[in-house]
Amino acid sequence: MNKNYLLSILVVIITLLIAGCGEMDKATKLIQQGDYSYAKMILFNDYQEANIKAIDDDLKKIGKAIEHKQGISEPVGIRKEPVIVLYKYADARDSEAKGKIYEASEAIKNVSNDYKGPLSKEILAYKDEFLSKYASQIQQASDEKAKEEKDQKETAEQEAKERIDTWNKTINIGDLKDHVIDVLGNPKGVNTITYENGTAEQLIYSNKYVYIKNGRVTAIQTEN
Repeated sequence: MNKNYLLSILVVIITLLIAGCGEMDKATKLIQQGDYSYAKMILFNDYQEANIKAIDDDLKKIGKAIEHKQGISEPVGIRKEPVIVLYKYADARDSEAKGKIYEASEAIKNVSNDYKGPLSKEILAYKDEFLSKYASQIQQASDEKAKEEKDQKETAEQEAKERIDTWNKTINIGDLKDHVIDVLGNPKGVNTITYENGTAEQLIYSNKYVYIKNGRVTAIQTEN
């Protein structure tokens, strides 16, 4: 591999690093100016990439702890990476300004108290002040969200039960012969229909005929 090629790769890497630092510096200035929405927009791509890596690292920590049957040395979900923290801070301030207190708390609560990056004093002071100021509202919002999730789960379970109950009371094309008997009981009679390539059964009930081939319902004939 020639020196010119290596040099060109090095130049690209340095350029990307400088560009990344430039974006973060720009976002930091926007945050200081109170333009949180624009700061979030600038940081978004880098935040997504860093957050995916951070989540992957958390999963590895959990996997390692499970494998060795020991506790996790560092808590998962706590963020100290500058780009993530800056984005979370901008998101919290933006959400608070829009009256979205629960969303703001979700953004700021996992910022590490050991964060040492840009605006660290400002961000950590805001975190403490925010969580203290809105403690009761955050708890109320958290309780409401938990209730909403519980209600949604119960609704989904009820709908699933109703679908199963409906299925248990009806027969459809493709159902197994055993299901037909479970729903309609034993037929009054059974006729065997012979085809060139096999046989089928006609199950006779008081107001309908059910046709079975290869163990499954192929047709249902209802009499008025």
